[in-house]
Amino acid sequence: MAADISKLTNLRHLDLSRCRKLTHVAADISSLTNLELLDLTGCSSLDQMPSGTEKLTKLRTLPWFIVGMSNASSLSPESHCGPFTDLKDLNGLRGRLHVSFDNYEDDEAIMGKGIPMMKITRQPHDLKELVILNYGGLRLPSSMDQLSSALPNLVVIKLWSFSRCQHLPSFAQLVSLRKLSLYDCPSLEYMESSIGYKSAASRSQPSASVMPLFFPSLENLSLSFMPNMKGWWKGEERGEGQGSEIVDQPWQLDATNSQPRLPSFPKLSHLQIWSCPNLTCSPAPLLPYVEELVLYKVDEKMVSMLKGQMATTVAAHENSSFSSLSPSFSTLPVSNLKTLKITYLMTLESFPRDCFKGLLSLQSLCIFRLDQLRSLSSSGLEHLTGLRELTIWSCKELDLSDDEMMPWEALKSLRHLWLRRIPKMSSVPAGFQHLTALEYLRIWECGKLGALPEWLTSLPSLQRIEMDKDYI
Repeated sequence: MAADISKLTNLRHLDLSRCRKLTHVAADISSLTNLELLDLTGCSSLDQMPSGTEKLTKLRTLPWFIVGMSNASSLSPESHCGPFTDLKDLNGLRGRLHVSFDNYEDDEAIMGKGIPMMKITRQPHDLKELVILNYGGLRLPSSMDQLSSALPNLVVIKLWSFSRCQHLPSFAQLVSLRKLSLYDCPSLEYMESSIGYKSAASRSQPSASVMPLFFPSLENLSLSFMPNMKGWWKGEERGEGQGSEIVDQPWQLDATNSQPRLPSFPKLSHLQIWSCPNLTCSPAPLLPYVEELVLYKVDEKMVSMLKGQMATTVAAHENSSFSSLSPSFSTLPVSNLKTLKITYLMTLESFPRDCFKGLLSLQSLCIFRLDQLRSLSSSGLEHLTGLRELTIWSCKELDLSDDEMMPWEALKSLRHLWLRRIPKMSSVPAGFQHLTALEYLRIWECGKLGALPEWLTSLPSLQRIEMDKDYI
């Protein structure tokens, strides 16, 4: 970019977004003291921030910040500080900040010289969204623990591609945080330490029965492609004579007082767990307000969570000790889950008995790529009387046509039914006659399916049948 741009001292907006071939900004932009917006979003070839960015104290919008150290080997130790100090005086930033690290894996330089977040914690900012990409350190700086005071208005946090990171600061007391997304963090095993949390709780409220703030506003939680993640809480080690095994569920009920030892998410409504094969338990003991749950390539024990979650919630509802912990526990519903997607559980042959029994509010159920699933009849589908949409897709061993125990007659509210790639289904199940509310039936790629029965077109509410070939 031409150096002459530094002469535009009255410039307020500089938008270089999507300049994919821009590799370097030769100009010193420190003279652009009136600049309020600097947008480098999508400048994929740019590996460091323009010189002088740290002097643009009127900046309000800086959606993309690049931490580049591609030339670190030629710099003195003191000069490592340069790329990181650009945010220290930018106290007016608001909106979205996207921090991208460019092949930076030197923990000592990152922590000793300070990544951008260490500088923006000097005083409160009005940032709403913080995204950090391609971070190569083992942990984020300890000063990130101060986010609740430095960035109290954060609504969204996304941490993507943390290749080596093993420890994260707690975001639990960010009062405005509504969405937390972690993607591709292969070295991370736990999100929180129960020991540290309980220690902090005892210091802040040594005699109080009410837990300190724990994600008070979080509505959406996404954990994706974290192959070594074992649980949300890292618990205590067992005592002498019992080895050094870590208790993976430190939130479980305490045997002495029947109270949960750690808190739950009070407003979480959307939970997505993608490709976390070692995660065998729920992120919290109680998820009574979750409305959408997506399980993709998870351990089969996570499916049992549906049944266990329901039982735990019922226990909480009936146990007066929970009411003393929080007033909301006294009125917990069995479940508010409305949408459930279970996908890519390649070895699951059957669901735990009655695992859907407590999902009384469920309206949409999607079962996709359960290659070894053989039956649905004992899963508790008969309790899903409010189910409106059912999708069964790519279940190679499932034969619905011969499953006489399948409780179709209980699905009184079912309106949409989609069956796809169920190769063993040779005929339309006779139980479909009971689907009196069915409006839309879609059957695709069921190669053995014979002619459709005449009664199918007589279903009282059926408006549309969609097939990928002529079955009549």
